Amino acid sequence: MVTIAVMNQKGGVGKSTVTRNFGAFLASQGYRTLMIDVDAQSNLSQICNVSADIESTVLDAFRNQVPQIYNVSENLSIIPSSLSFAGIELEIIGAMQREMFLSKAIKKLPDEFDICLVDCPPAINIITTNALAASQWVLIPMEASLTAFNGLEMMFKIISMVRDGLNPDLSVLGAFINKYKEKTVIAREILQTMEDIGVHIALFNSKVRQFEDFKKAEFAKKSIFDIGNGSLAAADFRALGFEILDKLKANNSIR
Repeated sequence: MVTIAVMNQKGGVGKSTVTRNFGAFLASQGYRTLMIDVDAQSNLSQICNVSADIESTVLDAFRNQVPQIYNVSENLSIIPSSLSFAGIELEIIGAMQREMFLSKAIKKLPDEFDICLVDCPPAINIITTNALAASQWVLIPMEASLTAFNGLEMMFKIISMVRDGLNPDLSVLGAFINKYKEKTVIAREILQTMEDIGVHIALFNSKVRQFEDFKKAEFAKKSIFDIGNGSLAAADFRALGFEILDKLKANNSIR
């Protein structure tokens, strides 16, 4: 199973929406996909229609227990989070190998999945470190804005530190522009700046534009493909999904 951390320390870039819809895309292509929500805000869990009062969450993984896996749809499952996960950092701060809880938990899961997507919190903390230590790849959704651009340097420093100290198999799969507005001048300028430094960051050609359909899908607690498979929003995500799959296949991560 290949594990991909969906990461950006900046909030509001749409990590949970990306994880939900990319997971649904992978499932539609026949890949048995597991999503893990390691954000105490539990946005991913909520838009996957997982009840807030469930007994087993990702918290179990950080307590050396095997968390329960919940089915979302065909080929798509989730290990959810909840507000009770918010205090886990204080709970494990003195633990040995505190950065490896998630990695150990994933290794104990049933061998029935092809791809695992980890939805990271919007912060650089011990939970994000756990996600990176457990992953082979990092996928970075970001907005075409100056603040998003400026945060890249810090992200790459953390990824490099985890690669050097905890997980030598970790690599950046790439970044892509989410919530893209084609008519916004600053978006085009920032995008051009990112393309100019392409040697430092793999920027996917596909961009996901900002559509009301994404909010409708979240409200319905479904994927964008469930509520509008023929929509432009679904087309954007499908193009991105195939581009990511091609790179994973080129790197022999999946078949």
